[in-house]
Amino acid sequence: MSALRVVGGIFAVAFFALALIRYQRRRISRLNLIISSLISAVLLLLAIAPGLFNPLFEVFNFEPGNGQRLTAVLLFAVAIQFLLLIRMQSEVDTNERGIRQLVESFGQSAFDWERGGRSPRRETDRGRLPAFNEAENVGAVIDARCRARSRGTTSSRSWSTTTRTTGPADAAREAGALAASLPIRRGGGLALRVGYDIALKLGADIVVTMDADGQHQPEELPTVVGPIIEGAPTT
Repeated sequence: MSALRVVGGIFAVAFFALALIRYQRRRISRLNLIISSLISAVLLLLAIAPGLFNPLFEVFNFEPGNGQRLTAVLLFAVAIQFLLLIRMQSEVDTNERGIRQLVESFGQSAFDWERGGRSPRRETDRGRLPAFNEAENVGAVIDARCRARSRGTTSSRSWSTTTRTTGPADAAREAGALAASLPIRRGGGLALRVGYDIALKLGADIVVTMDADGQHQPEELPTVVGPIIEGAPTT
């Protein structure tokens, strides 16, 4: 047991030193440093003077001998670890939400709102193309959509892409579409979210989503969108 206490004391000192170094390098917050310091202090007291915790052990009926109090320490450690895990998950969720909102804001600010606002109001449907590393394909998809407009109701200006890199965005603009570039890759879901927000702000009544790699067939869009515009039921 004495060897275990020595190891525990060394671990407590090392844990505090590591937390202090990380705080000085601005890798953790002051609150995390305080929590780490408290954990280190409790571990050090357990190693140096475990008798100080006898009242706590007695409350939960952990008697000396037979490793009962060592089991108690392990149970308390698991409970503390669980609480810290919940706190960490909460911070991760908060940070994730903040990053998502920031990316959405940058993506919308990069959109050509002046040009998008000049699209005729009769163009009631707008397409969305999330494009990542699809600079070679996005132009062809947009061109195919434009060729199909004779059977539909929209022009090329109502077709836009949301992408992380400048290549697909430039290719989309060259093809006559509007484009919004996201500063970092956050998945197709966020790209679509930005596209939907832009479409709603531009007054779109119908939003059509397609992949930019050419796996969907733009010429089929009038078949899908036409009945919706005409008010007829779709099959």
